[in-house]
Amino acid sequence: MPGQPAFVKRPEVDTPLQHPVPCVQCGTILQTQTTHGSCPTCQAPVWHSIHGTWLRASDPRWLARIRAGVTLWLAMMVGAIILSLLGGVAGAAWAIAAGMSGTQDTTALMEAATYGGAVFGIIGGVLNLLIAWYVTAPNPATAKLQEQSKLRPAIQGGFLLAAIGSAGVALIEALDLPQWVLAIPTVTGLFGLLANLGLIYYVRCFASRIPSPKLARWTTIVMWGLGLTGGVMQLFGVASVAFPEAAVSATPGLTIPPQLAFSCVMGVCSIGSLVFVIWLIFLLSRMRTALSQAIDQVTANRAAEGNTPP
Repeated sequence: MPGQPAFVKRPEVDTPLQHPVPCVQCGTILQTQTTHGSCPTCQAPVWHSIHGTWLRASDPRWLARIRAGVTLWLAMMVGAIILSLLGGVAGAAWAIAAGMSGTQDTTALMEAATYGGAVFGIIGGVLNLLIAWYVTAPNPATAKLQEQSKLRPAIQGGFLLAAIGSAGVALIEALDLPQWVLAIPTVTGLFGLLANLGLIYYVRCFASRIPSPKLARWTTIVMWGLGLTGGVMQLFGVASVAFPEAAVSATPGLTIPPQLAFSCVMGVCSIGSLVFVIWLIFLLSRMRTALSQAIDQVTANRAAEGNTPP
């Protein structure tokens, strides 16, 4: 927020509020109170509510809830990277063993990868729902006036659809349905991607309330980067599942399966997506530190004034 101080301290003059300012902790309208007074409902300092958009003036319990979601988000992303690396090593080892034994059939490996991806998709969807419940918790100071709170049901719905889609992939494989049917639940991955971008938008809003323009700017870059690379991967994944036997003519007399082109695009986007994911992990760690500092500061300020939240 250009031109704004990092934090406004308690006003020196005790004056009555002229506007219907909501309490930063419980949402009670404080128009009849003075700047040196306390909220009649929860005893939070009135002057904190004047600057309720800043993290360092917000309800510490609300900040702690957001921090819990960010912490879980960090743990899930790091765990997903580790599991992906282990899965890649296991797949390479299986391929080498199959080559040494003369077995070239990769059906079993593909089925295992499909089932494994479906299981992890369901688990990831449930964890994402929990993360969204924490990170998108409404700010008690602004309640329904908070702009990004409108995204909350959409984000949770996106993660729910993604989890249902992963369960659908496993069901289709178990019932041995035609391969093109997999394109139907695969599309739900797009909703999961959009929901994840919505969560990153929340982080951008929190960064502007530190305030940290640099962190907000970096978060915007990561949001667009993940949206582009992840969107291309999702669309190409749906296309490769829906048309597994299709072929495209690259040059006269030469027919190239689209899987080759898909693999090249997917490889480039996967590397780009991994870079943005690692960058997001760094940004989330910065946000977690900022939330901890905000909790410590607002708690110390209230304790010094004798206004400890009940």
